[in-house]
Order: sequence, then C-alpha cells, then structure tokens
Amino acid sequence: MLILLFSHSLFAEANSCQGYGADTRGGDDSPIVEVTSLADSGPGTLRTALSDGNRRVIFKVGGTIELKSRIEVKHSRITLDGFTAPAQGITITKMPLAIRGASNVIVRNLRFRDSVDDNIRIHEKSRNIVIDHCSCSRAGDGAIDITQGARDVTVSWCLLAETDKVMLVDSVTNLSIHHNLFFKDGQRHPQLHNVRGFDVRNNVIRQWRVYGIRARAGSKGNIINNFFGLSSNPDKPLNRAVIIVKGAEKPEANAGAIFIHGNVGPGKLNMNVLSTASKPYACPKVDTLPASEVEAKLRKSVGARPLDTADRQYLSH
Repeated sequence: MLILLFSHSLFAEANSCQGYGADTRGGDDSPIVEVTSLADSGPGTLRTALSDGNRRVIFKVGGTIELKSRIEVKHSRITLDGFTAPAQGITITKMPLAIRGASNVIVRNLRFRDSVDDNIRIHEKSRNIVIDHCSCSRAGDGAIDITQGARDVTVSWCLLAETDKVMLVDSVTNLSIHHNLFFKDGQRHPQLHNVRGFDVRNNVIRQWRVYGIRARAGSKGNIINNFFGLSSNPDKPLNRAVIIVKGAEKPEANAGAIFIHGNVGPGKLNMNVLSTASKPYACPKVDTLPASEVEAKLRKSVGARPLDTADRQYLSH
C-alpha cells in the first residue's frame, strides 16, 4: 500500500510538467495498451505496444527488457508510463529507445542502462517531448541525445550517471533541462550546439571528468541556479565546469547571448561572471530553488522510483 501511495504521488508530480515541454499531453487521455511480457518482441511486449500511436502504455510486469535492436517511436500521442509497473519497475537495456519524427511523447519513470549506443535518442524533428523521472546510466554513447531539429523538449527529474558523453544537444529549438542530477559523467552536461532557446536550471552536476556545460555555435539561453561539484579529474581546471565558446577563429563557432546567474561552485569559483547577457532569455516557467538547496530536493525525487540498488548507490554518494 505504501508503494502505491508513493507511486501515485510521483505520478501527480510527473504530470505537472514545466518548461518548454509543458504543453505535451502525450497519450495520457488515449486508450490503454498493456505490456505483459519482458521479451524483446512479440505479443504483449514493449516493442509491439509502441508500434502505433494514440495510446498510454502501461506495465503489468516488472523487471528488465533486454533489447536486441533499438525501438523506434515514430508515432505520436504516446505516453510510456513506468509509474504503472509493479514494485521492481522497468529497466530497458542493451539498445536505445529512439523517438524519431514523433510529436507529443511522454516517457516517465523508467530506467535505461548499458545501451551499446544512446540510452534515449530524440531526433528527426520530434517535437513536444517530455523525459521525466527516468534513470539513464552507463550508455555507450549519450545518456539522452537530442538532435536534428527537435523542439519543445523537457528533460526533468532524471538521474544521469556514469556516461562519458552524457547529453549532446544539436540543432534544437526550445529546450528545458531542469532538476536533473548528473553523477560521475565525463562531459556534455549538456553540450549545446546551435540550440535556439534553452533553459538549464536547478541541476546538480557532480564528479564531472572533462567539462560540465559547454555552449557554442549560436546557442542562446539560460544557465540558472545550478550546483556544480568538483571535477573527479584533478588535471582539469575548475573553470571547465562551464565553457562558453567565444573568440573562436570561425565566428559561427561562438555561442550567442547566454544569461548565467545564481549558480554555485565548483568550490569557491564564481561561474556567473561568464554571463554574456544582461537579462534572462524569455522561457516558460520552471519552479526554481536557490542552487544551495536543490540537491536535497533532488535526492528525494530524482530518477525512476522506487530506487533500485544501482540508483541507491549513486545517490548515497
């Protein structure tokens, strides 16, 4: 009973999406399709459930779905609702979940681990996409990559861990990345390349190895009230926590105007002096805490719930 009440509470929180994806309705009001098998393909599987649109996909089984090939979500008005799974939840592994040219798609409360490529890929002009309360770790490429003309995307309340190139964002319009915890990743927290309108706020970035956030190629937006921990690599200077490309040999490589404010760390370093804009970029509302308070909030809610052993270990650090 306690688990059901806890899941219901998180379901309500996930349904109140904020940021650029706030208007995304997915398939919440659509017919229900049940996943009853953990197999890669066939009747009752996730692959079959996602073979068409206009549906809310729920889970009658819990455990690990080991994919033999990537699943492509090419249809619209879909909610992939991991809050409905039994207590152990759902883990998707080995291959990516790719949202390709679809609109109005919500993915929530699922774990994605150990893909040979990206864990989640959003590309080919997909729009109105929400990735919420998911755990993404140990990807062969990106934990969540967003590219190729995607727009109106929110990534929120996710735990992204132990991935080298954690989040590539390339040629995207209107992106919110808020209330996520990045832990022991290498770089791209995110990397913003040609992103027209981004809002990165209230994230925690700990034990990064190469750099934290990097913006370039005309990207413009906000970096607000994030907390940066120290790098796990003593050879990397702390000022690589935020890299704003300017003064490049080719002008098109430089970032656009970026408002940087209210961030804390790493250490005593003040990354807010890197701001190149005098006021915030106009964007949809996201409830925002002071950077010094955000980690305590994230530890209580971030990632797919209830936590499994791996996620408990990440958050225990």
